Amino acid sequence: MKVSIGILAHNEATTIRKTLESLLQQTIFQPGERSLELEIVGVPNGCRDNTAEVMRRTFAGIINPVDYPQVTWKICELAQPGKPNAWNHYVHELADPQADYMFLMDADIWFPEPYTLGSMLNVLEQDPYIWVAVDRPVKDVVLKQNKNLIDHLSSFVSELSGSGGAVWLCGQLYCARASILRQIYMPSELTADDGFLYQMVTTNCLTTPIQRDRIARAPDALHVFEAYTHPRQLLKHERWLVVANITNTLIFEHLHTALKQLPSDRSASSLFREWDQQNPRWVANLIHAERTKQSGWLSPPEYLVRRFINLHNKPLIKMILLFPLAFVAMCVDLLALCAANRELSKV
Repeated sequence: MKVSIGILAHNEATTIRKTLESLLQQTIFQPGERSLELEIVGVPNGCRDNTAEVMRRTFAGIINPVDYPQVTWKICELAQPGKPNAWNHYVHELADPQADYMFLMDADIWFPEPYTLGSMLNVLEQDPYIWVAVDRPVKDVVLKQNKNLIDHLSSFVSELSGSGGAVWLCGQLYCARASILRQIYMPSELTADDGFLYQMVTTNCLTTPIQRDRIARAPDALHVFEAYTHPRQLLKHERWLVVANITNTLIFEHLHTALKQLPSDRSASSLFREWDQQNPRWVANLIHAERTKQSGWLSPPEYLVRRFINLHNKPLIKMILLFPLAFVAMCVDLLALCAANRELSKV
Protein backbone atom coordinates (compact mmCIF):
# COMPACT_ATOMS: atom_id res chain seq x y z
CA MET A 1 0.00 0.00 0.00
CA LYS A 2 1.33 3.42 -0.98
CA VAL A 3 0.71 6.55 1.08
CA SER A 4 1.67 10.08 0.07
CA ILE A 5 1.89 12.95 2.56
CA GLY A 6 1.69 16.47 1.16
CA ILE A 7 2.91 19.32 3.36
CA LEU A 8 1.79 22.71 2.04
CA ALA A 9 3.97 25.49 3.43
CA HIS A 10 4.11 29.28 3.12
CA ASN A 11 6.76 31.23 5.07
CA GLU A 12 7.04 28.62 7.84
CA ALA A 13 10.83 28.57 8.27
CA THR A 14 10.68 29.33 12.01
CA THR A 15 8.16 26.61 12.91
CA ILE A 16 8.35 23.86 10.32
CA ARG A 17 11.20 21.89 11.88
CA LYS A 18 9.03 21.11 14.92
CA THR A 19 6.24 20.02 12.57
CA LEU A 20 8.48 17.68 10.58
CA GLU A 21 10.16 16.16 13.65
CA SER A 22 6.73 15.54 15.16
CA LEU A 23 5.51 13.98 11.90
CA LEU A 24 8.41 11.54 11.69
CA GLN A 25 7.65 10.27 15.21
CA GLN A 26 4.31 8.88 14.01
CA THR A 27 4.05 5.09 14.27
CA ILE A 28 3.36 4.64 10.55
CA PHE A 29 7.02 5.52 9.95
CA GLN A 30 8.27 2.68 12.12
CA PRO A 31 9.68 -0.18 9.99
CA GLY A 32 7.50 -3.26 10.23
CA GLU A 33 4.53 -1.34 11.66
CA ARG A 34 2.59 -2.32 8.53
CA SER A 35 3.31 -2.93 4.86
CA LEU A 36 3.53 0.69 3.72
CA GLU A 37 5.45 2.63 1.13
CA LEU A 38 5.54 6.25 2.27
CA GLU A 39 6.48 9.40 0.43
CA ILE A 40 6.61 12.91 1.86
CA VAL A 41 6.21 15.81 -0.56
CA GLY A 42 7.00 19.28 0.76
CA VAL A 43 5.35 22.04 -1.27
CA PRO A 44 6.65 25.48 -0.22
CA ASN A 45 4.66 28.03 -2.19
CA GLY A 46 5.47 31.69 -2.70
CA CYS A 47 7.84 31.69 0.29
CA ARG A 48 9.92 34.78 1.06
CA ASP A 49 12.00 32.94 3.66
CA ASN A 50 14.06 29.73 3.64
CA THR A 51 11.21 27.31 4.35
CA ALA A 52 12.32 24.98 1.55
CA GLU A 53 15.90 24.84 2.82
CA VAL A 54 14.79 24.09 6.39
CA MET A 55 12.62 21.25 5.07
CA ARG A 56 15.51 19.81 3.06
CA ARG A 57 17.94 19.99 5.99
CA THR A 58 15.45 18.44 8.39
CA PHE A 59 14.55 15.51 6.15
CA ALA A 60 18.15 14.91 5.09
CA GLY A 61 19.25 14.88 8.73
CA ILE A 62 16.58 12.46 9.94
CA ILE A 63 15.42 10.23 7.08
CA ASN A 64 18.06 7.64 6.22
CA PRO A 65 17.78 4.21 4.55
CA VAL A 66 18.58 2.38 7.79
CA ASP A 67 15.95 3.95 10.05
CA TYR A 68 13.38 4.74 7.35
CA PRO A 69 13.84 2.13 4.58
CA GLN A 70 10.28 2.54 3.31
CA VAL A 71 10.24 6.36 3.19
CA THR A 72 11.12 8.71 0.32
CA TRP A 73 10.89 12.50 0.29
CA LYS A 74 11.18 15.47 -2.04
CA ILE A 75 10.75 19.23 -1.86
CA CYS A 76 8.93 20.90 -4.76
CA GLU A 77 9.02 24.70 -4.60
CA LEU A 78 6.30 26.75 -6.30
CA ALA A 79 6.81 30.41 -7.15
CA GLN A 80 3.10 31.25 -6.95
CA PRO A 81 1.67 31.55 -3.43
CA GLY A 82 -1.72 30.16 -2.49
CA LYS A 83 -2.95 26.96 -0.90
CA PRO A 84 -5.40 26.03 -3.72
CA ASN A 85 -2.61 26.27 -6.29
CA ALA A 86 -0.26 24.22 -4.11
CA TRP A 87 -3.04 21.67 -3.49
CA ASN A 88 -3.73 21.26 -7.22
CA HIS A 89 -0.04 20.80 -8.01
CA TYR A 90 0.44 18.26 -5.24
CA VAL A 91 -2.66 16.15 -5.93
CA HIS A 92 -2.48 16.16 -9.73
CA GLU A 93 1.25 16.40 -10.46
CA LEU A 94 3.60 15.91 -7.51
CA ALA A 95 2.12 13.03 -5.52
CA ASP A 96 2.92 9.46 -6.55
CA PRO A 97 0.26 8.54 -9.14
CA GLN A 98 0.19 5.04 -7.63
CA ALA A 99 -0.64 6.31 -4.12
CA ASP A 100 -3.69 4.71 -2.53
CA TYR A 101 -4.11 7.37 0.16
CA MET A 102 -3.08 10.99 0.50
CA PHE A 103 -2.53 12.99 3.67
CA LEU A 104 -2.74 16.78 3.32
CA MET A 105 -1.32 18.78 6.21
CA ASP A 106 -0.39 22.34 7.05
CA ALA A 107 3.21 23.15 7.94
CA ASP A 108 2.51 24.72 11.35
CA ILE A 109 0.83 21.89 13.28
CA TRP A 110 2.34 19.20 15.50
CA PHE A 111 1.34 15.87 17.00
CA PRO A 112 1.30 15.24 20.78
CA GLU A 113 0.59 11.53 20.25
CA PRO A 114 2.29 9.12 17.81
CA TYR A 115 -0.83 7.26 16.70
CA THR A 116 -2.76 9.99 14.86
CA LEU A 117 -1.86 9.22 11.25
CA GLY A 118 -2.14 5.48 11.81
CA SER A 119 -5.60 5.86 13.32
CA MET A 120 -6.76 8.00 10.40
CA LEU A 121 -5.43 5.47 7.92
CA ASN A 122 -7.18 2.62 9.77
CA VAL A 123 -10.55 4.35 9.37
CA LEU A 124 -10.23 4.33 5.57
CA GLU A 125 -8.86 0.80 5.41
CA GLN A 126 -11.64 -0.63 7.55
CA ASP A 127 -14.62 1.08 5.90
CA PRO A 128 -14.63 1.55 2.10
CA TYR A 129 -17.68 3.82 2.34
CA ILE A 130 -15.65 6.52 4.09
CA TRP A 131 -13.65 8.74 1.74
CA VAL A 132 -11.95 11.16 4.14
CA ALA A 133 -10.68 10.66 7.69
CA VAL A 134 -10.01 13.60 9.99
CA ASP A 135 -8.69 14.01 13.50
CA ARG A 136 -9.46 16.45 16.31
CA PRO A 137 -7.76 19.86 16.08
CA VAL A 138 -6.67 21.13 19.50
CA LYS A 139 -5.58 24.68 20.35
CA ASP A 140 -2.13 24.90 21.90
CA VAL A 141 -3.51 26.98 24.77
CA VAL A 142 -5.64 24.02 25.87
CA LEU A 143 -2.44 22.10 26.67
CA LYS A 144 -0.78 24.95 28.58
CA GLN A 145 -0.21 24.26 32.27
CA ASN A 146 -0.51 27.87 33.41
CA LYS A 147 -3.22 29.60 31.40
CA ASN A 148 -3.85 33.32 31.52
CA LEU A 149 -7.30 34.87 31.08
CA ILE A 150 -7.00 35.07 27.28
CA ASP A 151 -5.97 31.41 27.12
CA HIS A 152 -9.02 30.38 29.16
CA LEU A 153 -11.34 32.45 26.97
CA SER A 154 -9.85 30.96 23.82
CA SER A 155 -10.41 27.46 25.20
CA PHE A 156 -14.01 28.26 26.12
CA VAL A 157 -14.76 29.73 22.68
CA SER A 158 -13.90 26.34 21.20
CA GLU A 159 -16.95 25.00 23.01
CA LEU A 160 -19.16 27.31 20.93
CA SER A 161 -18.18 25.59 17.70
CA GLY A 162 -20.68 22.82 18.17
CA SER A 163 -20.24 19.13 18.90
CA GLY A 164 -22.07 15.88 18.46
CA GLY A 165 -23.21 16.65 14.91
CA ALA A 166 -21.77 15.73 11.55
CA VAL A 167 -17.99 15.60 11.34
CA TRP A 168 -16.43 18.68 9.72
CA LEU A 169 -13.36 18.60 7.50
CA CYS A 170 -10.50 20.64 8.92
CA GLY A 171 -8.05 21.73 6.23
CA GLN A 172 -5.11 21.59 8.66
CA LEU A 173 -4.94 17.79 8.41
CA TYR A 174 -6.93 15.04 6.70
CA CYS A 175 -6.39 11.69 5.00
CA ALA A 176 -8.33 10.81 1.85
CA ARG A 177 -8.59 8.12 -0.74
CA ALA A 178 -6.34 9.32 -3.54
CA SER A 179 -8.91 8.35 -6.17
CA ILE A 180 -11.37 10.82 -4.64
CA LEU A 181 -8.97 13.77 -4.45
CA ARG A 182 -7.85 13.24 -8.05
CA GLN A 183 -11.41 14.00 -9.16
CA ILE A 184 -11.26 17.46 -7.56
CA TYR A 185 -9.76 20.71 -8.83
CA MET A 186 -9.70 23.82 -6.64
CA PRO A 187 -10.33 27.30 -8.11
CA SER A 188 -7.14 29.33 -7.84
CA GLU A 189 -8.86 32.24 -6.03
CA LEU A 190 -10.49 30.02 -3.42
CA THR A 191 -10.21 31.58 0.04
CA ALA A 192 -10.54 28.46 2.20
CA ASP A 193 -10.03 24.90 1.05
CA ASP A 194 -11.81 22.99 3.82
CA GLY A 195 -15.36 24.24 3.20
CA PHE A 196 -14.93 23.76 -0.54
CA LEU A 197 -13.49 20.27 -0.13
CA TYR A 198 -16.23 19.29 2.32
CA GLN A 199 -18.88 20.16 -0.25
CA MET A 200 -17.10 18.34 -3.08
CA VAL A 201 -16.47 15.18 -1.06
CA THR A 202 -19.89 14.83 0.56
CA THR A 203 -21.69 15.30 -2.78
CA ASN A 204 -19.22 13.32 -4.90
CA CYS A 205 -18.35 16.48 -6.83
CA LEU A 206 -22.00 17.61 -6.88
CA THR A 207 -23.31 14.41 -8.50
CA THR A 208 -25.25 13.09 -5.47
CA PRO A 209 -27.26 14.43 -2.53
CA ILE A 210 -25.07 15.34 0.41
CA GLN A 211 -23.70 12.32 2.31
CA ARG A 212 -22.06 13.67 5.46
CA ASP A 213 -20.92 10.24 6.62
CA ARG A 214 -18.38 10.11 3.80
CA ILE A 215 -16.17 11.93 6.33
CA ALA A 216 -15.31 10.31 9.67
CA ARG A 217 -13.22 11.26 12.67
CA ALA A 218 -10.51 8.80 13.66
CA PRO A 219 -10.51 7.71 17.31
CA ASP A 220 -7.70 8.97 19.55
CA ALA A 221 -6.32 11.13 16.73
CA LEU A 222 -5.45 14.78 17.23
CA HIS A 223 -3.09 17.54 16.22
CA VAL A 224 -2.19 20.84 17.87
CA PHE A 225 -2.27 24.25 16.25
CA GLU A 226 -1.42 27.73 17.46
CA ALA A 227 -4.50 29.56 18.74
CA TYR A 228 -5.20 33.20 17.97
CA THR A 229 -5.13 34.97 21.33
CA HIS A 230 -4.50 38.59 20.38
CA PRO A 231 -7.74 40.48 19.59
CA ARG A 232 -6.33 41.73 16.29
CA GLN A 233 -5.36 38.19 15.25
CA LEU A 234 -8.75 36.86 16.25
CA LEU A 235 -10.64 39.52 14.31
CA LYS A 236 -8.46 38.96 11.24
CA HIS A 237 -9.13 35.22 11.39
CA GLU A 238 -12.88 35.69 11.80
CA ARG A 239 -12.88 38.12 8.87
CA TRP A 240 -11.10 35.52 6.79
CA LEU A 241 -13.75 32.92 7.71
CA VAL A 242 -16.55 35.25 6.60
CA VAL A 243 -14.84 35.97 3.28
CA ALA A 244 -14.28 32.24 2.76
CA ASN A 245 -17.92 31.43 3.54
CA ILE A 246 -19.23 34.05 1.14
CA THR A 247 -16.77 33.07 -1.59
CA ASN A 248 -17.63 29.36 -1.39
CA THR A 249 -21.35 30.12 -1.49
CA LEU A 250 -20.98 32.23 -4.64
CA ILE A 251 -18.74 29.65 -6.32
CA PHE A 252 -21.20 26.81 -5.81
CA GLU A 253 -24.22 28.90 -6.79
CA HIS A 254 -22.45 29.83 -10.02
CA LEU A 255 -21.48 26.20 -10.58
CA HIS A 256 -25.03 24.88 -10.08
CA THR A 257 -26.35 27.42 -12.58
CA ALA A 258 -23.70 26.48 -15.14
CA LEU A 259 -24.19 22.72 -14.78
CA LYS A 260 -27.91 23.03 -15.49
CA GLN A 261 -27.11 24.50 -18.90
CA LEU A 262 -24.41 21.99 -19.90
CA PRO A 263 -24.38 18.32 -20.96
CA SER A 264 -24.61 15.87 -18.08
CA ASP A 265 -21.10 14.54 -18.68
CA ARG A 266 -19.46 17.86 -17.73
CA SER A 267 -17.89 17.67 -14.28
CA ALA A 268 -17.57 20.40 -11.67
CA SER A 269 -13.79 20.12 -11.60
CA SER A 270 -13.47 20.37 -15.38
CA LEU A 271 -15.47 23.61 -15.25
CA PHE A 272 -13.33 25.05 -12.45
CA ARG A 273 -10.18 24.24 -14.41
CA GLU A 274 -11.64 25.74 -17.60
CA TRP A 275 -12.76 28.94 -15.85
CA ASP A 276 -9.33 29.34 -14.25
CA GLN A 277 -7.65 29.04 -17.64
CA GLN A 278 -10.06 31.43 -19.35
CA ASN A 279 -10.03 34.09 -16.64
CA PRO A 280 -8.05 33.67 -13.39
CA ARG A 281 -10.17 36.50 -11.91
CA TRP A 282 -13.54 34.82 -12.42
CA VAL A 283 -14.15 34.41 -8.67
CA ALA A 284 -13.45 38.12 -8.09
CA ASN A 285 -15.93 38.92 -10.86
CA LEU A 286 -18.57 36.81 -9.09
CA ILE A 287 -18.02 38.71 -5.85
CA HIS A 288 -18.20 42.09 -7.58
CA ALA A 289 -21.43 41.14 -9.37
CA GLU A 290 -23.06 39.90 -6.16
CA ARG A 291 -22.06 43.02 -4.22
CA THR A 292 -23.67 45.15 -6.91
CA LYS A 293 -26.80 43.01 -6.75
CA GLN A 294 -26.97 43.18 -2.92
CA SER A 295 -26.25 46.93 -2.75
CA GLY A 296 -22.75 46.35 -1.41
CA TRP A 297 -23.53 44.10 1.59
CA LEU A 298 -22.89 40.35 1.68
CA SER A 299 -23.68 38.21 4.70
CA PRO A 300 -23.62 34.41 5.18
CA PRO A 301 -27.02 33.02 6.29
CA GLU A 302 -27.40 32.64 10.07
CA TYR A 303 -23.86 33.89 10.62
CA LEU A 304 -24.64 36.21 13.52
CA VAL A 305 -26.69 33.63 15.42
CA ARG A 306 -24.44 30.60 14.84
CA ARG A 307 -22.93 30.76 18.35
CA PHE A 308 -26.38 30.56 19.94
CA ILE A 309 -27.51 27.78 17.62
CA ASN A 310 -24.53 25.69 18.76
CA LEU A 311 -25.54 26.20 22.41
CA HIS A 312 -28.55 23.93 21.83
CA ASN A 313 -26.19 20.94 21.81
CA LYS A 314 -24.91 21.73 25.31
CA PRO A 315 -26.27 20.61 28.71
CA LEU A 316 -28.44 23.24 30.38
CA ILE A 317 -25.84 24.31 32.96
CA LYS A 318 -23.13 24.67 30.35
CA MET A 319 -25.56 26.51 28.08
CA ILE A 320 -26.21 29.09 30.81
CA LEU A 321 -22.51 29.47 31.59
CA LEU A 322 -21.55 29.88 27.95
CA PHE A 323 -24.35 32.31 27.02
CA PRO A 324 -22.43 35.50 27.97
CA LEU A 325 -19.42 34.30 26.02
CA ALA A 326 -21.66 33.52 23.05
CA PHE A 327 -22.93 37.11 23.14
CA VAL A 328 -19.38 38.48 23.16
CA ALA A 329 -18.47 36.12 20.31
CA MET A 330 -21.49 37.38 18.36
CA CYS A 331 -20.22 40.95 18.74
CA VAL A 332 -16.84 39.84 17.38
CA ASP A 333 -18.66 38.14 14.50
CA LEU A 334 -20.45 41.40 13.72
CA LEU A 335 -17.14 43.27 13.60
CA ALA A 336 -15.70 40.52 11.40
CA LEU A 337 -18.70 40.73 9.09
CA CYS A 338 -18.20 44.47 8.64
CA ALA A 339 -14.46 44.00 8.08
CA ALA A 340 -15.11 41.23 5.56
CA ASN A 341 -17.46 43.42 3.57
CA ARG A 342 -14.85 46.18 3.50
CA GLU A 343 -12.31 43.67 2.19
CA LEU A 344 -14.70 42.33 -0.44
CA SER A 345 -15.39 45.87 -1.63
CA LYS A 346 -11.74 46.03 -2.76
CA VAL A 347 -11.97 42.90 -4.91
